[in-house]
Amino acid sequence: MTVKKYCSGFADENAFWSPMKASQSYIIALGVNDMWEEGVKVGCIDDTADDNTFAGFCSTIIQKLKHISLDAKMFF
Repeated sequence: MTVKKYCSGFADENAFWSPMKASQSYIIALGVNDMWEEGVKVGCIDDTADDNTFAGFCSTIIQKLKHISLDAKMFF
């Protein structure tokens, strides 16, 4: 799975952003499949607001998880 697919539907379809599924910690292990995703650039820290970069999609995941579980620990 790619971060684009995760953010563009998979997480919503499985209610992963629901406070009912909030956790104390998360392991975020995405990225290898994104190397083969056409049209998605890696990006850098300045691209976290860009919805078409790996950095932007990761930023979306982090923000949404922090929204449902503010004190959660994240492991990358």
